[in-house]
Amino acid sequence: MSIAAESVAGEKERGTMATLLATPINRRDIALGKVLAITLIGLLIATSSAIGIFAGLPSIMQGAVDMNVYGPTDYLLLVLVVVSATLLVVVLITMVSALARTTKEAGMYLTPLMIVVMLVGILGMFGGASDEVAYYFIPLYNAVQCMIGIFTFDFQPANVAVCVLSNLVYTGAGVLALQRMFNSERLMFAR
Repeated sequence: MSIAAESVAGEKERGTMATLLATPINRRDIALGKVLAITLIGLLIATSSAIGIFAGLPSIMQGAVDMNVYGPTDYLLLVLVVVSATLLVVVLITMVSALARTTKEAGMYLTPLMIVVMLVGILGMFGGASDEVAYYFIPLYNAVQCMIGIFTFDFQPANVAVCVLSNLVYTGAGVLALQRMFNSERLMFAR
């Protein structure tokens, strides 16, 4: 969250965004580059956390958990869901950060978004994965539903595909909106 806030709002605050936008680079490319760079950092953090969880879980659960019960397909589907959800969250955070004039203001704007993301994650603790395909079109909630399904061996490949594809479509729409935001002189040069 802080990296995305610094990436856009921080550059606006320091005045380096004006220099960046004055270069002959297309603003769409700047927006896409920011999203991809922040996504890469987010995925590295997620990978580090996952390695820590998978390494520590058997000892925490005193041997009651065997991570070998999941096959390569399960892990591949999990990676697809996590990557698509990460892209979506990064785009949302970057859009909110683009609205802010300072990093402090961006942090203030991002707090409600992070609360919503945490609440969606908490909702996943109640019940199993739904079979209704409509739930897999709901941003963020669809990733929770897919992860529940994958971890409980109760997933439908079509639902996972709907989740990943819808997250990618939402991410694409977010990148287009971010591009429009970067094209707005009033928004980018607001102090």
